[in-house]
Amino acid sequence: MDRSRGFTQALIRTRIPYLPVHADDIERDAGRFSLLVLPNLAAMSDSQVNAVRRFVQGGGALVATGQTSLFDQHGEARRDFALNELFRAHPVQPLRKNDQALRRRQAGETLHTYLRLVPELRGGVDGPHVGTEPPISTKRHSVLRGFDETDILPFGGSLEPLRIDGGARVLMTFVPQFPIYPPETAWMREPKTDISGLIVNETAGGGRAAFMPR
Repeated sequence: MDRSRGFTQALIRTRIPYLPVHADDIERDAGRFSLLVLPNLAAMSDSQVNAVRRFVQGGGALVATGQTSLFDQHGEARRDFALNELFRAHPVQPLRKNDQALRRRQAGETLHTYLRLVPELRGGVDGPHVGTEPPISTKRHSVLRGFDETDILPFGGSLEPLRIDGGARVLMTFVPQFPIYPPETAWMREPKTDISGLIVNETAGGGRAAFMPR
């Protein structure tokens, strides 16, 4: 299932009403929406990017995933996300032709990976503790409400490092794949990384943006 269809199915199953809008019509229909979702909308023209930018700068909310705005309307890779000032995130290095082919191949795979929620709260959860739980220094962002009794969520994909601007908040980080068979080898080889899985920030005009890379 492609990512955009999966996002649509998630909205239907949770009974969240939505209306589809063509990327060329975002500015025309902006007044009808408070939240705009771009599910891995990789190829975007400059005019489409500008329409999204104005929507958020005007106080709208944005949820974007995957490679949104990383390509132009002809499918040519940009050196950075065209919406980088909203994501507050940037690729560490430009996407090359062979990288594009690898990402397309990986998109069809399901990996044994996780996302770690920030900050970790397991030190305050009832039950046995091992003594290495990190102290709880701050509250979690409201977008993570409902996950108070877990520090990791199944992911199934792969992520690459991003450079994050100051002021943005990273709410999830990537836990790379590790063996699951035989059971005695099933332990996280790298339980923590600084690879971002969810970045959120707000604009001066009151707009909000959440970006989940892929």
